[in-house]
Amino acid sequence: MNAIRLVFILLGGLLLSACNDSKPSNSTGSSSSSSSTSSSSSSSNSSSSSSSSSSSAASSSSSSSGMAMVSARYTLKITNLTAGQPLSPPAYVVHGGGYSAFMVGMAASVGIEKIAESGNPADFIADAAAQPSVVRADRGPAGIAPGQEQEINFSLEVPANQLEGLKFSYLSMLGNTNDGFAGIEALGIGQLAVGASLSQDALSYDAGTELNDESAAHVPGPACSGEGFNAARSDNANRVTLHPGILSQQDGSAQSCLHTLQRWDNPVVRVMITRLAP
Repeated sequence: MNAIRLVFILLGGLLLSACNDSKPSNSTGSSSSSSSTSSSSSSSNSSSSSSSSSSSAASSSSSSSGMAMVSARYTLKITNLTAGQPLSPPAYVVHGGGYSAFMVGMAASVGIEKIAESGNPADFIADAAAQPSVVRADRGPAGIAPGQEQEINFSLEVPANQLEGLKFSYLSMLGNTNDGFAGIEALGIGQLAVGASLSQDALSYDAGTELNDESAAHVPGPACSGEGFNAARSDNANRVTLHPGILSQQDGSAQSCLHTLQRWDNPVVRVMITRLAP
């Protein structure tokens, strides 16, 4: 009896072992699923990286197009309209809206004072060139005699979106005065088409830095050959105003070194700006 029971136990153990061996393993499926998830995640990250790269490229292209540069060429023709006032070498500035060459009613800068008293534009040009909205600050090659004209060619390279906002300012000393100058402030030139011209007359201004005594000691022009720039400001006004004109010997001024020829009527200068083909 015991022997028969032992036989049944052994047979049951063998059948159980056979059933266990026939069950499928889950390890391969688990590994495959894990691999698939990892691959999907990697693909997703790759897609995200591609999207980020594309976005970066689009931003760079937009930024690049926003900073596209354009070239523009111009000719200035500056005509002295007076009969007896030589002009100092013209100082001119091409700039945006954040710059002002001079303002009526405000004190003249040292750069303007030096132009108005001696005709020297160096400090004015250097000060202008240091301003962030200034595109070009320069001077003409020589002074301009009464009734004569001078042409100046120049070119610019500016961001395309700033071209239409360009302005032009100009100054020259009226040589036979104490501190008089011709000036144009912030004339808009940015919308000039190629081949088009723009003309502007300049008025005469008093820098307000030197008393208008018209004496031989203080008028530097050829009519008097006096002192040029003096850092001491002898005019109590100390502000830029429209020039009142000069007093000559014929007007009864005993100290004046000037004659009626040195008188003038406004305007004193005509500036014509023409945009040329690039």
